[in-house]
Amino acid sequence: MVYDQPLPPVPWVCIATGYTTQPFLSAGGNLQTILNELRRAGLKMVILINSLPPWEPTGNTTDDRFRLTNVTYAPKSATDPTPTAKGVLLGRLQLVVVTPPSKPLRAYFPALQDLVQINPAFLHSNHVGIGSSNATTIDIIPRCIAKIATPGTIRLGQAYAAKNLPLPSKVNFTLYADFDQSCDGGFSIVDLGSLAVPLKIMFQPEDNLELASLNREIVLKGADGQPNGFTLGIKQNGITPITFNEWHNTSTLSTAIRPVPLYYSAQLAKSGGPLATGPFSQRVTVLVTFQ
Repeated sequence: MVYDQPLPPVPWVCIATGYTTQPFLSAGGNLQTILNELRRAGLKMVILINSLPPWEPTGNTTDDRFRLTNVTYAPKSATDPTPTAKGVLLGRLQLVVVTPPSKPLRAYFPALQDLVQINPAFLHSNHVGIGSSNATTIDIIPRCIAKIATPGTIRLGQAYAAKNLPLPSKVNFTLYADFDQSCDGGFSIVDLGSLAVPLKIMFQPEDNLELASLNREIVLKGADGQPNGFTLGIKQNGITPITFNEWHNTSTLSTAIRPVPLYYSAQLAKSGGPLATGPFSQRVTVLVTFQ
Protein backbone atom coordinates (compact mmCIF):
# COMPACT_ATOMS: atom_id res chain seq x y z
CA MET A 1 0.00 0.00 0.00
CA VAL A 2 1.42 3.37 -1.02
CA TYR A 3 -1.48 5.65 -0.07
CA ASP A 4 -4.07 5.52 2.71
CA GLN A 5 -6.02 8.67 3.56
CA PRO A 6 -9.54 9.52 4.79
CA LEU A 7 -12.07 10.73 2.24
CA PRO A 8 -14.13 13.88 2.85
CA PRO A 9 -17.46 13.05 4.56
CA VAL A 10 -20.45 12.96 2.21
CA PRO A 11 -23.93 13.48 3.74
CA TRP A 12 -26.68 11.75 1.77
CA VAL A 13 -30.43 11.05 1.74
CA CYS A 14 -32.09 8.34 -0.35
CA ILE A 15 -35.78 7.63 -0.98
CA ALA A 16 -36.92 4.21 -2.21
CA THR A 17 -40.17 2.51 -3.17
CA GLY A 18 -39.89 -0.21 -0.53
CA TYR A 19 -38.26 -1.10 2.76
CA THR A 20 -36.48 -4.32 1.74
CA THR A 21 -33.71 -2.85 -0.38
CA GLN A 22 -30.56 -0.87 0.38
CA PRO A 23 -28.72 2.03 -1.25
CA PHE A 24 -25.49 1.24 -3.07
CA LEU A 25 -22.40 2.83 -4.53
CA SER A 26 -21.61 2.46 -8.20
CA ALA A 27 -18.99 3.73 -10.60
CA GLY A 28 -19.70 7.09 -12.17
CA GLY A 29 -19.11 7.82 -15.81
CA ASN A 30 -15.61 9.21 -15.23
CA LEU A 31 -14.22 6.66 -12.79
CA GLN A 32 -12.81 4.48 -15.56
CA THR A 33 -10.47 7.33 -16.53
CA ILE A 34 -8.95 7.24 -13.05
CA LEU A 35 -8.74 3.45 -12.94
CA ASN A 36 -7.01 3.31 -16.33
CA GLU A 37 -4.34 5.74 -15.16
CA LEU A 38 -3.85 3.78 -11.94
CA ARG A 39 -3.54 0.55 -13.90
CA ARG A 40 -0.90 2.11 -16.13
CA ALA A 41 1.06 2.97 -12.98
CA GLY A 42 0.72 -0.55 -11.57
CA LEU A 43 -1.78 0.46 -8.87
CA LYS A 44 -5.34 -0.36 -7.92
CA MET A 45 -7.93 1.56 -5.92
CA VAL A 46 -9.49 0.24 -2.73
CA ILE A 47 -12.27 2.14 -0.94
CA LEU A 48 -13.19 1.45 2.68
CA ILE A 49 -16.66 2.69 3.67
CA ASN A 50 -18.15 2.76 7.16
CA SER A 51 -16.41 -0.43 8.36
CA LEU A 52 -17.86 -2.49 5.49
CA PRO A 53 -15.71 -4.93 3.48
CA PRO A 54 -13.30 -3.26 1.02
CA TRP A 55 -14.61 -2.19 -2.37
CA GLU A 56 -12.35 -2.40 -5.41
CA PRO A 57 -14.21 -0.49 -8.14
CA THR A 58 -13.98 -1.99 -11.62
CA GLY A 59 -15.35 1.03 -13.46
CA ASN A 60 -18.34 -0.95 -14.74
CA THR A 61 -21.22 1.50 -14.47
CA THR A 62 -23.99 -1.10 -14.50
CA ASP A 63 -22.87 -4.29 -12.74
CA ASP A 64 -20.38 -3.10 -10.10
CA ARG A 65 -22.59 -2.26 -7.12
CA PHE A 66 -21.37 -1.85 -3.56
CA ARG A 67 -24.36 -2.26 -1.25
CA LEU A 68 -24.45 -0.29 1.98
CA THR A 69 -25.52 -3.37 3.92
CA ASN A 70 -25.49 -1.51 7.22
CA VAL A 71 -28.28 0.82 6.04
CA THR A 72 -32.02 0.11 6.22
CA TYR A 73 -34.98 2.09 4.93
CA ALA A 74 -37.62 3.30 7.38
CA PRO A 75 -40.67 5.57 7.21
CA LYS A 76 -39.68 9.19 6.81
CA SER A 77 -41.77 10.13 9.84
CA ALA A 78 -44.65 8.94 11.95
CA THR A 79 -47.05 10.53 9.47
CA ASP A 80 -45.08 9.94 6.24
CA PRO A 81 -44.46 6.29 5.24
CA THR A 82 -42.04 7.17 2.43
CA PRO A 83 -39.09 4.73 2.69
CA THR A 84 -36.15 6.96 3.57
CA ALA A 85 -32.52 6.38 4.55
CA LYS A 86 -29.88 8.94 5.33
CA GLY A 87 -26.42 9.16 6.76
CA VAL A 88 -22.89 10.41 6.25
CA LEU A 89 -20.54 8.45 4.03
CA LEU A 90 -17.22 8.07 5.83
CA GLY A 91 -14.38 6.24 4.18
CA ARG A 92 -10.75 5.89 3.25
CA LEU A 93 -9.04 5.76 -0.11
CA GLN A 94 -6.17 3.33 -0.52
CA LEU A 95 -3.81 2.84 -3.44
CA VAL A 96 -2.25 -0.61 -3.53
CA VAL A 97 0.68 -1.79 -5.63
CA VAL A 98 -0.26 -4.52 -8.11
CA THR A 99 2.90 -4.39 -10.21
CA PRO A 100 5.99 -2.94 -8.47
CA PRO A 101 7.49 -0.13 -10.58
CA SER A 102 10.64 -1.00 -12.51
CA LYS A 103 11.25 2.62 -13.41
CA PRO A 104 9.88 5.99 -12.24
CA LEU A 105 6.38 6.77 -13.47
CA ARG A 106 4.16 9.81 -13.24
CA ALA A 107 0.37 9.54 -13.13
CA TYR A 108 -1.99 12.48 -13.64
CA PHE A 109 -5.59 12.58 -12.45
CA PRO A 110 -7.65 15.57 -13.64
CA ALA A 111 -10.41 17.10 -11.56
CA LEU A 112 -13.52 15.15 -12.56
CA GLN A 113 -17.14 15.01 -11.51
CA ASP A 114 -19.23 11.83 -11.49
CA LEU A 115 -16.60 9.45 -10.13
CA VAL A 116 -18.86 7.57 -7.72
CA GLN A 117 -22.64 7.58 -7.36
CA ILE A 118 -24.92 6.81 -4.42
CA ASN A 119 -28.10 5.22 -5.76
CA PRO A 120 -31.27 4.62 -3.70
CA ALA A 121 -32.07 1.02 -4.72
CA PHE A 122 -31.46 0.86 -8.45
CA LEU A 123 -29.55 2.89 -11.03
CA HIS A 124 -31.33 6.19 -11.45
CA SER A 125 -30.60 9.60 -12.90
CA ASN A 126 -31.58 11.05 -9.52
CA HIS A 127 -28.54 10.06 -7.47
CA VAL A 128 -25.85 11.58 -5.28
CA GLY A 129 -22.78 12.25 -7.41
CA ILE A 130 -19.29 12.34 -5.92
CA GLY A 131 -16.33 13.86 -7.75
CA SER A 132 -13.04 15.63 -7.21
CA SER A 133 -12.39 19.36 -7.47
CA ASN A 134 -8.59 19.01 -7.49
CA ALA A 135 -6.26 17.69 -10.15
CA THR A 136 -3.62 15.36 -8.71
CA THR A 137 -0.21 14.19 -9.87
CA ILE A 138 1.59 11.30 -8.23
CA ASP A 139 5.07 9.95 -8.81
CA ILE A 140 5.63 6.21 -8.53
CA ILE A 141 9.26 5.38 -7.96
CA PRO A 142 11.11 2.11 -7.27
CA ARG A 143 13.05 1.62 -4.05
CA CYS A 144 16.34 1.64 -5.93
CA ILE A 145 15.72 5.14 -7.33
CA ALA A 146 18.83 6.62 -5.70
CA LYS A 147 22.45 5.68 -5.24
CA ILE A 148 25.12 6.99 -2.92
CA ALA A 149 28.80 7.70 -3.59
CA THR A 150 31.09 7.49 -0.57
CA PRO A 151 34.67 8.64 -0.08
CA GLY A 152 35.81 5.07 0.56
CA THR A 153 38.33 5.19 3.39
CA ILE A 154 38.22 7.94 6.00
CA ARG A 155 41.35 8.36 8.13
CA LEU A 156 40.40 9.32 11.66
CA GLY A 157 43.90 10.28 12.75
CA GLN A 158 46.11 8.95 15.51
CA ALA A 159 44.76 8.46 19.01
CA TYR A 160 47.06 7.95 21.97
CA ALA A 161 46.41 5.41 24.71
CA ALA A 162 46.77 8.04 27.38
CA LYS A 163 43.81 9.58 29.14
CA ASN A 164 45.39 13.02 29.41
CA LEU A 165 46.01 13.46 25.68
CA PRO A 166 43.32 14.90 23.41
CA LEU A 167 41.74 12.91 20.63
CA PRO A 168 42.00 13.86 16.95
CA SER A 169 39.55 16.47 15.71
CA LYS A 170 36.43 15.42 13.83
CA VAL A 171 36.91 14.49 10.19
CA ASN A 172 34.43 15.96 7.73
CA PHE A 173 33.35 13.91 4.74
CA THR A 174 30.79 14.27 1.95
CA LEU A 175 28.46 11.72 0.42
CA TYR A 176 26.86 12.33 -2.97
CA ALA A 177 23.34 11.12 -3.78
CA ASP A 178 22.15 10.79 -7.36
CA PHE A 179 19.55 8.97 -9.41
CA ASP A 180 20.46 5.36 -10.10
CA GLN A 181 19.74 5.10 -13.82
CA SER A 182 20.48 1.36 -13.75
CA CYS A 183 17.64 0.76 -11.26
CA ASP A 184 15.71 -2.36 -12.27
CA GLY A 185 15.00 -1.99 -15.98
CA GLY A 186 16.91 1.28 -16.25
CA PHE A 187 15.63 4.74 -17.09
CA SER A 188 16.78 8.08 -18.46
CA ILE A 189 16.95 11.26 -16.39
CA VAL A 190 15.28 13.26 -19.17
CA ASP A 191 12.18 11.07 -18.84
CA LEU A 192 11.67 12.06 -15.19
CA GLY A 193 10.54 15.61 -15.87
CA SER A 194 10.67 17.77 -12.74
CA LEU A 195 10.76 14.85 -10.30
CA ALA A 196 11.88 15.62 -6.74
CA VAL A 197 12.60 12.78 -4.31
CA PRO A 198 13.05 13.42 -0.55
CA LEU A 199 15.74 11.01 0.60
CA LYS A 200 16.47 9.10 3.77
CA ILE A 201 19.75 7.47 4.68
CA MET A 202 21.02 4.80 7.05
CA PHE A 203 24.47 3.98 8.41
CA GLN A 204 24.99 0.29 9.20
CA PRO A 205 28.09 -0.97 11.02
CA GLU A 206 29.58 -4.09 9.46
CA ASP A 207 31.53 -6.94 11.12
CA ASN A 208 31.64 -5.27 14.54
CA LEU A 209 28.04 -4.60 15.57
CA GLU A 210 28.48 -3.51 19.20
CA LEU A 211 26.97 -0.08 19.85
CA ALA A 212 26.89 2.32 22.79
CA SER A 213 25.36 5.68 23.80
CA LEU A 214 21.82 4.95 22.57
CA ASN A 215 23.22 3.35 19.39
CA ARG A 216 24.94 6.58 18.42
CA GLU A 217 28.48 5.25 18.82
CA ILE A 218 30.25 2.12 17.58
CA VAL A 219 32.41 0.36 20.16
CA LEU A 220 35.75 0.07 18.36
CA LYS A 221 37.90 -3.03 18.68
CA GLY A 222 41.49 -3.90 17.99
CA ALA A 223 42.90 -6.71 15.89
CA ASP A 224 42.27 -9.14 18.77
CA GLY A 225 38.54 -8.41 18.67
CA GLN A 226 38.52 -6.75 22.09
CA PRO A 227 37.33 -3.18 22.81
CA ASN A 228 40.22 -0.73 22.63
CA GLY A 229 38.64 2.01 24.73
CA PHE A 230 37.46 4.15 21.81
CA THR A 231 34.11 4.68 20.10
CA LEU A 232 33.18 6.16 16.74
CA GLY A 233 30.31 8.56 16.15
CA ILE A 234 28.93 10.19 12.99
CA LYS A 235 27.12 13.52 12.89
CA GLN A 236 24.94 15.03 10.18
CA ASN A 237 26.31 18.42 9.11
CA GLY A 238 28.84 17.99 11.91
CA ILE A 239 26.10 18.72 14.48
CA THR A 240 23.33 16.12 14.79
CA PRO A 241 24.39 12.66 16.06
CA ILE A 242 23.39 9.78 13.79
CA THR A 243 21.69 6.73 15.28
CA PHE A 244 23.15 3.67 13.60
CA ASN A 245 20.82 1.14 11.96
CA GLU A 246 17.99 3.70 11.75
CA TRP A 247 16.74 5.72 8.79
CA HIS A 248 16.99 9.48 9.07
CA ASN A 249 15.70 12.07 6.64
CA THR A 250 18.13 14.07 4.58
CA SER A 251 18.10 16.33 1.50
CA THR A 252 15.83 16.17 -1.55
CA LEU A 253 17.21 14.86 -4.82
CA SER A 254 15.73 16.47 -7.91
CA THR A 255 16.31 16.41 -11.63
CA ALA A 256 17.23 20.10 -11.41
CA ILE A 257 19.90 19.68 -8.72
CA ARG A 258 21.98 16.51 -8.89
CA PRO A 259 24.05 14.99 -7.48
CA VAL A 260 23.17 16.24 -3.99
CA PRO A 261 26.02 16.60 -1.47
CA LEU A 262 25.31 15.24 2.02
CA TYR A 263 27.64 16.52 4.71
CA TYR A 264 28.75 14.45 7.70
CA SER A 265 31.60 14.16 10.15
CA ALA A 266 33.21 11.25 11.98
CA GLN A 267 34.95 11.52 15.33
CA LEU A 268 36.55 9.31 17.94
CA ALA A 269 35.57 9.38 21.59
CA LYS A 270 36.79 7.56 24.69
CA SER A 271 34.45 4.89 26.01
CA GLY A 272 35.75 5.05 29.57
CA GLY A 273 37.25 1.58 29.37
CA PRO A 274 40.95 0.64 29.26
CA LEU A 275 42.79 2.18 26.31
CA ALA A 276 44.69 -0.25 24.10
CA THR A 277 47.32 0.43 21.46
CA GLY A 278 47.40 -0.91 17.93
CA PRO A 279 45.68 -0.29 14.61
CA PHE A 280 41.92 -0.51 14.24
CA SER A 281 39.32 0.01 11.55
CA GLN A 282 35.57 -0.05 11.20
CA ARG A 283 33.43 -0.72 8.15
CA VAL A 284 30.15 1.15 7.74
CA THR A 285 27.62 0.58 4.94
CA VAL A 286 25.56 3.55 3.76
CA LEU A 287 22.04 2.91 2.42
CA VAL A 288 19.80 5.44 0.68
CA THR A 289 16.20 5.43 -0.52
CA PHE A 290 13.24 7.82 -0.65
CA GLN A 291 11.18 8.95 2.34
